[in-house]
Amino acid sequence: MREIAWGNDDDGMLLGARVHDARLISLEFANRRHLLLTLRRVDGTEVKLSYEGVQEISLGQIWDDSIVIDIFVWSVENVPASQSVDVGWNALFQGRASLQYLEEDIRKIIDRDRSQFLSIIGFVNGTSTAVVCKILRISEA
Repeated sequence: MREIAWGNDDDGMLLGARVHDARLISLEFANRRHLLLTLRRVDGTEVKLSYEGVQEISLGQIWDDSIVIDIFVWSVENVPASQSVDVGWNALFQGRASLQYLEEDIRKIIDRDRSQFLSIIGFVNGTSTAVVCKILRISEA
């Protein structure tokens, strides 16, 4: 596996992984601190997204062979506000935090460690996975 440098565009969309329309072939969540997604791109190559130092996670409804639409990554201090259920903080807290406590819960995450990231993985079936982590590593076969 070869590590890939990644970045994001002005909207937070992940650049470098090239995973639009990739299929989820495995998901490993170890020790409640490490999430590893293995995806198969349309061209057949495998790419691994390794979320390390996971502090918060919402896996959503992940189905066999789920197809990725997009992945976003923001610094926890720069997550854009959204009215959409599957975007930003809403994707992480969907069903867990009432609007009354949402701002307080977000503030706790930011205050805990400003160098963390929030990443949202959107799937074709309309669900999303949200992860707050310290490090994101991407590698390909």
